[in-house]
Amino acid sequence: MATWKPDPSFYPSPRMAMKAPPETVAYVASFDPKRKSPDGIAVVDVDPKSKTYATIIDTVPGLRSSRIHIIDTKPNARKPKIVKVIEPAELAERAGYTRPSTPSPMRGSRRSSR
Repeated sequence: MATWKPDPSFYPSPRMAMKAPPETVAYVASFDPKRKSPDGIAVVDVDPKSKTYATIIDTVPGLRSSRIHIIDTKPNARKPKIVKVIEPAELAERAGYTRPSTPSPMRGSRRSSR
């Protein structure tokens, strides 16, 4: 019988999540309602032992658009990189949508700093 091994950034139960090490980085959507500064994902240090605790340590641009940005955090959780951008025309052609809806992690994606 095969043993099931979940993605290390996904916990199938609250009990398993509570046993996991605490997060050290948080990814927070940031946007300016007045549109004077660019939108993006702020990378926030949430490790209380860190010298940069509670500060934005990096940003990834490009939230407010009809594009889908695929962000890779595995090489360095503190410096995520955009690895692919899906343009609105491709989204419309493949899925029939004119623009994406609420962002959500895809299965197998890395959402954690562990």
